Amino acid sequence: MDFLTVYDQYYAGVRKFILAIVRDEWVADDLVQETFIRIGENLSNLRDPSKMSPWVFRIAHNLCQDHFRSLKRPSSDGRMLEEQGETCKGSLIQREVEQRQMGECVQNYVNLLPEPQRTVLILYDVMEFDHREIAQILDI
Repeated sequence: MDFLTVYDQYYAGVRKFILAIVRDEWVADDLVQETFIRIGENLSNLRDPSKMSPWVFRIAHNLCQDHFRSLKRPSSDGRMLEEQGETCKGSLIQREVEQRQMGECVQNYVNLLPEPQRTVLILYDVMEFDHREIAQILDI
């Protein structure tokens, strides 16, 4: 598999994964770029192409870990998302508001989890990896 194919296939997922972990667009962009630089440098070393996905996300995960280690502080910032106040008319609008509020509430609680647990949850629920793939990505 050539680099451009890997990039096209994995860019969106890698960016989504990293952004969910670091919760900072600028940092995520840097880490995504570094992830694909490392992929490009090491693509010829991948022995089993069937393990491409865990390998790619393992690189991304390791770079996120390196980023947090460099900060020398907990990754959870406890930031609360602001709710938008708007007047709701109709059940459709009300349902959308309730779903957004529930999503924000869940995200706030997810953000309180320690980084390793948050990573597993993101890989499973957001990225839809199965348990075996998560174990390969996290090397556990």
